[in-house]
Amino acid sequence: MKAIIEAYFHERVGYHTLIRALIAHKTWIIPAQKQDKELHPSLFQHEGRTLLTAYSQKEYAPEQLETITVDGLWLFDQLPDIIDALVIDPQSSHALQLPRTKFGQLKQWRDAVHIEQQLAQPTFDANILEQLLQYQGYCLPLIQSPSGKRHIALAPDPEGRKLAAIFTAKDSLSAFVQHAGTSLGEELIIDEPSGEALLPYLTTLPIDGIVFNCYGPPTPKALHKESLERLLAERDHHE
Repeated sequence: MKAIIEAYFHERVGYHTLIRALIAHKTWIIPAQKQDKELHPSLFQHEGRTLLTAYSQKEYAPEQLETITVDGLWLFDQLPDIIDALVIDPQSSHALQLPRTKFGQLKQWRDAVHIEQQLAQPTFDANILEQLLQYQGYCLPLIQSPSGKRHIALAPDPEGRKLAAIFTAKDSLSAFVQHAGTSLGEELIIDEPSGEALLPYLTTLPIDGIVFNCYGPPTPKALHKESLERLLAERDHHE
């Protein structure tokens, strides 16, 4: 974690790359105290501010403290509103503070990383479909023609299939726009539908399938339209 934070400080990586790395980190060490015989994160007061501290490695954590170890998905989902900042590796050369004003944004990034990890699973099943339906952070690029008609942008495909381009975060959308450049041609409009609205809508389009995050940074994931239709039909049948 030290390397990515220092790279951010020296402007070698962007903010989104940093946040993705923090959330994807598997072993955050959090100072803790016992409440009702269970360990819970400890909060600290410093110059009138309430802080939560998290250590990326044992070598940065004070030895005398009791701690719990959590992953980034848990940590960034549990940031309490009563704290003023999350402090990463305090008193180290790469100490980083994330203020409370960023917590809402951090929660959105946490949800994006979580859904991208689900998409990276080898099988696409009903459980993943349900999580995709619940996700609220999609970016859907629409191309508007001079006549005002809109159609969904397509991901590149060497076989010439019509694959709708879907994105789970703004940085993956930006990667697509950067690569596509002027080939998008007409005016680009970004819609941000819920999963419950987006996935059923995709089955009504004259497409062969969809691709999530076709230019990264997460690993792209393709899905045949027929597979999506089948999973949605099975879900409706069981409701």
